[in-house]
Amino acid sequence: MADSKHSFIPYSGKSYSSEEMIERSKSFYEWAEKRRSVRDFSSKSVPKEVMENILMTASSAPSGAHKQPWTFCLISNATLKSKIRELAEEEERKSYKGRMSKAWLKDLEPLGTNAVKEFIDVAPWIKEVMENILMTASSAPSGAHKQPWTFCLISNATLKSKIRELAEEEERKSYKGRMSKAWLKDLEPLGTNAVKEFIDVAPWIVIVMKRPYEINEDGEKHKNYYVPESVGLASGFLLMAIHNAGLVALTHTPSPMNFIAKALKRPENERPFLLIPVGYAAEDAQVPELTRKSNSDVIEYYD
Repeated sequence: MADSKHSFIPYSGKSYSSEEMIERSKSFYEWAEKRRSVRDFSSKSVPKEVMENILMTASSAPSGAHKQPWTFCLISNATLKSKIRELAEEEERKSYKGRMSKAWLKDLEPLGTNAVKEFIDVAPWIKEVMENILMTASSAPSGAHKQPWTFCLISNATLKSKIRELAEEEERKSYKGRMSKAWLKDLEPLGTNAVKEFIDVAPWIVIVMKRPYEINEDGEKHKNYYVPESVGLASGFLLMAIHNAGLVALTHTPSPMNFIAKALKRPENERPFLLIPVGYAAEDAQVPELTRKSNSDVIEYYD
Protein backbone atom coordinates (compact mmCIF):
# COMPACT_ATOMS: atom_id res chain seq x y z
CA MET A 1 0.00 0.00 0.00
CA ALA A 2 3.03 2.26 0.35
CA ASP A 3 3.04 3.01 -3.36
CA SER A 4 -0.63 4.01 -3.41
CA LYS A 5 -1.35 7.54 -4.60
CA HIS A 6 -3.98 7.77 -1.89
CA SER A 7 -3.25 8.64 1.72
CA PHE A 8 -2.89 5.98 4.41
CA ILE A 9 -2.42 6.54 8.14
CA PRO A 10 -1.17 4.25 10.96
CA TYR A 11 -3.82 2.07 12.56
CA SER A 12 -4.29 3.27 16.16
CA GLY A 13 -6.55 0.61 17.68
CA LYS A 14 -6.00 -0.73 21.17
CA SER A 15 -4.96 -4.32 21.92
CA TYR A 16 -5.16 -6.33 25.14
CA SER A 17 -3.46 -9.27 26.81
CA SER A 18 -4.99 -12.73 26.38
CA GLU A 19 -6.49 -12.55 29.86
CA GLU A 20 -7.97 -9.09 29.24
CA MET A 21 -9.42 -10.19 25.88
CA ILE A 22 -11.10 -13.20 27.45
CA GLU A 23 -12.58 -11.03 30.18
CA ARG A 24 -13.66 -8.24 27.83
CA SER A 25 -15.17 -10.59 25.25
CA LYS A 26 -16.95 -12.59 27.97
CA SER A 27 -18.37 -9.53 29.74
CA PHE A 28 -19.40 -7.97 26.43
CA TYR A 29 -21.16 -11.19 25.44
CA GLU A 30 -22.92 -11.40 28.82
CA TRP A 31 -24.01 -7.79 28.42
CA ALA A 32 -25.11 -8.19 24.79
CA GLU A 33 -26.89 -11.46 25.52
CA LYS A 34 -29.25 -9.51 27.80
CA ARG A 35 -30.41 -7.44 24.82
CA ARG A 36 -34.01 -8.11 23.84
CA SER A 37 -36.46 -6.76 21.29
CA VAL A 38 -38.86 -4.83 23.53
CA ARG A 39 -42.40 -3.92 22.51
CA ASP A 40 -43.47 -2.23 25.76
CA PHE A 41 -41.86 1.20 25.86
CA SER A 42 -41.91 3.98 28.42
CA SER A 43 -42.71 7.49 27.23
CA LYS A 44 -39.75 8.80 29.25
CA SER A 45 -37.69 11.11 27.05
CA VAL A 46 -34.22 10.19 25.79
CA PRO A 47 -31.68 13.00 25.18
CA LYS A 48 -31.09 13.70 21.49
CA GLU A 49 -27.33 13.47 22.09
CA VAL A 50 -27.74 9.84 23.17
CA MET A 51 -29.55 9.02 19.93
CA GLU A 52 -26.91 10.84 17.90
CA ASN A 53 -24.12 8.85 19.58
CA ILE A 54 -25.99 5.61 18.91
CA LEU A 55 -26.59 6.43 15.26
CA MET A 56 -23.03 7.57 14.68
CA THR A 57 -21.87 4.24 16.16
CA ALA A 58 -24.06 2.48 13.61
CA SER A 59 -22.61 4.72 10.92
CA SER A 60 -19.09 3.50 11.76
CA ALA A 61 -19.94 0.15 10.12
CA PRO A 62 -17.94 -0.89 7.06
CA SER A 63 -19.56 -0.51 3.63
CA GLY A 64 -18.72 -1.33 0.03
CA ALA A 65 -16.04 1.11 -1.23
CA HIS A 66 -16.74 3.14 1.94
CA LYS A 67 -19.87 4.58 0.30
CA GLN A 68 -21.89 4.44 3.57
CA PRO A 69 -25.19 3.93 1.73
CA TRP A 70 -27.54 4.76 4.57
CA THR A 71 -29.63 7.51 6.13
CA PHE A 72 -31.12 7.30 9.63
CA CYS A 73 -34.41 9.16 10.06
CA LEU A 74 -34.74 10.19 13.70
CA ILE A 75 -38.39 10.89 14.53
CA SER A 76 -39.73 12.40 17.74
CA ASN A 77 -42.66 14.38 16.30
CA ALA A 78 -45.82 12.91 17.88
CA THR A 79 -48.08 13.61 14.90
CA LEU A 80 -45.69 12.00 12.47
CA LYS A 81 -45.19 8.98 14.73
CA SER A 82 -48.96 8.50 14.96
CA LYS A 83 -49.27 8.69 11.19
CA ILE A 84 -46.51 6.11 10.74
CA ARG A 85 -48.19 3.85 13.29
CA GLU A 86 -51.50 4.16 11.43
CA LEU A 87 -49.90 3.20 8.11
CA ALA A 88 -47.80 0.44 9.66
CA GLU A 89 -50.80 -1.17 11.36
CA GLU A 90 -52.76 -1.03 8.11
CA GLU A 91 -50.02 -3.03 6.37
CA GLU A 92 -49.63 -5.40 9.32
CA ARG A 93 -53.35 -6.20 9.35
CA LYS A 94 -53.06 -7.21 5.70
CA SER A 95 -50.06 -9.38 6.53
CA TYR A 96 -51.69 -11.13 9.48
CA LYS A 97 -54.94 -11.67 7.56
CA GLY A 98 -53.52 -13.08 4.34
CA ARG A 99 -49.96 -12.28 3.34
CA MET A 100 -48.31 -14.45 6.01
CA SER A 101 -48.40 -18.23 5.69
CA LYS A 102 -49.81 -20.38 8.49
CA ALA A 103 -46.29 -21.58 9.25
CA TRP A 104 -45.05 -17.99 9.57
CA LEU A 105 -47.92 -17.07 11.89
CA LYS A 106 -47.24 -20.16 14.00
CA ASP A 107 -43.55 -19.25 14.29
CA LEU A 108 -44.54 -15.78 15.51
CA GLU A 109 -46.88 -17.05 18.24
CA PRO A 110 -44.18 -17.46 20.94
CA LEU A 111 -43.12 -13.84 20.39
CA GLY A 112 -46.60 -12.45 21.07
CA THR A 113 -46.59 -10.21 18.01
CA ASN A 114 -49.68 -8.93 16.23
CA ALA A 115 -50.77 -6.12 13.93
CA VAL A 116 -50.91 -3.55 16.77
CA LYS A 117 -47.73 -1.43 16.89
CA GLU A 118 -48.25 0.86 19.87
CA PHE A 119 -44.48 1.03 20.41
CA ILE A 120 -44.25 3.37 17.43
CA ASP A 121 -46.18 5.93 19.37
CA VAL A 122 -45.06 5.71 22.77
CA ALA A 123 -6.03 -15.44 17.97
CA PRO A 124 -5.77 -19.34 17.28
CA TRP A 125 -4.70 -20.10 20.88
CA ILE A 126 -7.58 -18.11 22.33
CA LYS A 127 -10.58 -20.02 20.99
CA GLU A 128 -12.64 -18.89 24.00
CA VAL A 129 -12.38 -15.28 22.83
CA MET A 130 -13.71 -16.17 19.39
CA GLU A 131 -16.52 -18.25 20.88
CA ASN A 132 -17.57 -15.33 23.11
CA ILE A 133 -17.45 -13.01 20.09
CA LEU A 134 -19.59 -15.33 17.95
CA MET A 135 -22.12 -15.91 20.72
CA THR A 136 -22.40 -12.13 21.04
CA ALA A 137 -23.17 -11.97 17.33
CA SER A 138 -25.73 -14.71 17.79
CA SER A 139 -27.59 -12.57 20.34
CA ALA A 140 -28.76 -10.31 17.48
CA PRO A 141 -32.49 -10.01 16.74
CA SER A 142 -33.88 -12.04 13.82
CA GLY A 143 -37.17 -12.51 11.98
CA ALA A 144 -39.48 -14.69 14.14
CA HIS A 145 -36.37 -15.43 16.26
CA LYS A 146 -35.28 -18.03 13.71
CA GLN A 147 -31.58 -17.04 14.05
CA PRO A 148 -30.88 -17.86 10.37
CA TRP A 149 -27.11 -17.95 10.57
CA THR A 150 -24.13 -20.25 10.94
CA PHE A 151 -20.64 -19.00 11.81
CA CYS A 152 -17.86 -21.15 10.36
CA LEU A 153 -14.72 -20.58 12.45
CA ILE A 154 -11.57 -21.52 10.53
CA SER A 155 -8.00 -21.71 11.83
CA ASN A 156 -6.79 -24.65 9.70
CA ALA A 157 -3.94 -23.29 7.55
CA THR A 158 -4.55 -25.63 4.61
CA LEU A 159 -8.22 -24.74 4.45
CA LYS A 160 -7.48 -21.01 4.74
CA SER A 161 -5.01 -21.26 1.84
CA LYS A 162 -7.58 -23.10 -0.27
CA ILE A 163 -10.19 -20.44 0.43
CA ARG A 164 -7.67 -17.70 -0.41
CA GLU A 165 -6.83 -19.41 -3.71
CA LEU A 166 -10.52 -19.63 -4.69
CA ALA A 167 -11.28 -16.11 -3.47
CA GLU A 168 -8.43 -14.59 -5.47
CA GLU A 169 -9.55 -16.45 -8.58
CA GLU A 170 -12.98 -14.82 -8.32
CA GLU A 171 -11.48 -11.44 -7.43
CA ARG A 172 -9.23 -11.44 -10.50
CA LYS A 173 -12.31 -11.97 -12.66
CA SER A 174 -14.05 -9.10 -10.87
CA TYR A 175 -11.17 -6.65 -11.24
CA LYS A 176 -10.64 -7.58 -14.89
CA GLY A 177 -14.21 -7.34 -16.11
CA ARG A 178 -17.07 -7.78 -13.67
CA MET A 179 -16.57 -4.43 -11.90
CA SER A 180 -17.52 -1.22 -13.66
CA LYS A 181 -15.02 1.61 -14.11
CA ALA A 182 -16.95 3.66 -11.55
CA TRP A 183 -16.74 0.83 -9.03
CA LEU A 184 -13.01 0.41 -9.56
CA LYS A 185 -12.49 4.15 -9.19
CA ASP A 186 -14.42 4.18 -5.91
CA LEU A 187 -12.18 1.39 -4.62
CA GLU A 188 -8.91 3.19 -5.42
CA PRO A 189 -8.68 5.15 -2.11
CA LEU A 190 -8.98 1.87 -0.20
CA GLY A 191 -5.93 0.33 -1.87
CA THR A 192 -7.70 -2.96 -2.60
CA ASN A 193 -6.81 -5.45 -5.30
CA ALA A 194 -7.29 -9.13 -6.13
CA VAL A 195 -4.56 -10.31 -3.71
CA LYS A 196 -6.04 -11.43 -0.37
CA GLU A 197 -3.04 -12.44 1.73
CA PHE A 198 -4.97 -11.60 4.91
CA ILE A 199 -6.87 -14.88 4.51
CA ASP A 200 -3.62 -16.78 5.09
CA VAL A 201 -2.16 -14.40 7.68
CA ALA A 202 -5.08 -13.81 10.06
CA PRO A 203 -5.26 -16.53 12.75
CA TRP A 204 -9.02 -16.85 12.38
CA ILE A 205 -11.42 -16.62 9.46
CA VAL A 206 -15.13 -16.31 10.21
CA ILE A 207 -17.50 -17.22 7.39
CA VAL A 208 -20.97 -15.87 8.08
CA MET A 209 -23.56 -18.09 6.42
CA LYS A 210 -27.19 -17.10 5.91
CA ARG A 211 -29.88 -19.77 6.02
CA PRO A 212 -32.98 -19.01 3.88
CA TYR A 213 -34.67 -22.10 5.31
CA GLU A 214 -34.17 -24.89 7.84
CA ILE A 215 -34.35 -28.62 7.14
CA ASN A 216 -35.84 -30.88 9.82
CA GLU A 217 -34.96 -34.52 10.45
CA ASP A 218 -37.61 -35.64 7.93
CA GLY A 219 -36.10 -33.49 5.19
CA GLU A 220 -38.92 -30.93 5.27
CA LYS A 221 -38.02 -27.32 4.59
CA HIS A 222 -39.14 -24.53 6.93
CA LYS A 223 -38.77 -20.94 5.73
CA ASN A 224 -36.82 -18.31 7.67
CA TYR A 225 -37.91 -14.67 7.56
CA TYR A 226 -36.07 -11.39 6.88
CA VAL A 227 -32.89 -13.38 6.38
CA PRO A 228 -30.59 -10.66 4.89
CA GLU A 229 -31.74 -8.17 7.51
CA SER A 230 -31.28 -10.64 10.37
CA VAL A 231 -27.85 -11.82 9.25
CA GLY A 232 -26.82 -8.22 8.63
CA LEU A 233 -27.71 -7.36 12.22
CA ALA A 234 -25.77 -10.35 13.54
CA SER A 235 -22.77 -9.34 11.44
CA GLY A 236 -22.91 -5.84 12.93
CA PHE A 237 -22.93 -7.29 16.44
CA LEU A 238 -20.02 -9.51 15.42
CA LEU A 239 -17.86 -6.63 14.21
CA MET A 240 -18.44 -4.59 17.39
CA ALA A 241 -17.67 -7.61 19.59
CA ILE A 242 -14.40 -8.11 17.69
CA HIS A 243 -13.52 -4.44 18.16
CA ASN A 244 -14.45 -4.57 21.85
CA ALA A 245 -12.03 -7.49 22.35
CA GLY A 246 -9.14 -5.41 21.00
CA LEU A 247 -8.92 -7.35 17.75
CA VAL A 248 -9.34 -6.19 14.16
CA ALA A 249 -11.45 -7.49 11.30
CA LEU A 250 -12.10 -6.95 7.62
CA THR A 251 -15.38 -7.56 5.81
CA HIS A 252 -14.66 -9.36 2.54
CA THR A 253 -17.34 -10.25 0.01
CA PRO A 254 -15.85 -12.08 -2.97
CA SER A 255 -18.48 -12.32 -5.66
CA PRO A 256 -19.77 -14.86 -6.43
CA MET A 257 -19.24 -16.66 -3.09
CA ASN A 258 -20.58 -20.14 -3.84
CA PHE A 259 -17.06 -21.57 -3.78
CA ILE A 260 -16.97 -21.06 -0.01
CA ALA A 261 -19.95 -23.31 0.63
CA LYS A 262 -18.38 -25.98 -1.57
CA ALA A 263 -14.96 -25.69 0.07
CA LEU A 264 -16.51 -26.05 3.54
CA LYS A 265 -19.02 -28.70 2.42
CA ARG A 266 -21.90 -26.75 3.94
CA PRO A 267 -25.49 -28.00 3.67
CA GLU A 268 -27.74 -26.83 0.82
CA ASN A 269 -29.68 -24.40 3.03
CA GLU A 270 -26.62 -22.25 3.78
CA ARG A 271 -25.35 -19.38 1.61
CA PRO A 272 -22.10 -17.42 2.22
CA PHE A 273 -22.81 -13.88 3.42
CA LEU A 274 -19.45 -12.50 4.61
CA LEU A 275 -15.83 -13.61 4.95
CA ILE A 276 -14.23 -11.91 7.96
CA PRO A 277 -10.55 -12.35 8.89
CA VAL A 278 -9.99 -11.76 12.63
CA GLY A 279 -6.77 -11.23 14.57
CA TYR A 280 -4.38 -8.64 15.94
CA ALA A 281 -3.41 -5.61 13.89
CA ALA A 282 0.16 -5.77 12.58
CA GLU A 283 2.54 -3.41 14.38
CA ASP A 284 2.93 -1.39 11.18
CA ALA A 285 -0.72 -1.68 10.13
CA GLN A 286 -2.02 1.16 7.96
CA VAL A 287 -5.62 2.02 7.16
CA PRO A 288 -7.07 4.37 4.52
CA GLU A 289 -7.32 7.95 5.69
CA LEU A 290 -11.07 8.24 5.35
CA THR A 291 -13.65 10.60 6.75
CA ARG A 292 -16.93 9.15 7.93
CA LYS A 293 -20.08 11.06 7.14
CA SER A 294 -21.10 13.56 9.81
CA ASN A 295 -24.34 13.39 11.79
CA SER A 296 -25.84 16.00 9.47
CA ASP A 297 -25.11 13.69 6.54
CA VAL A 298 -26.63 10.52 7.98
CA ILE A 299 -29.35 11.73 10.39
CA GLU A 300 -32.57 13.43 9.29
CA TYR A 301 -34.51 14.94 12.20
CA TYR A 302 -38.30 14.97 12.42
CA ASP A 303 -39.01 16.90 15.65
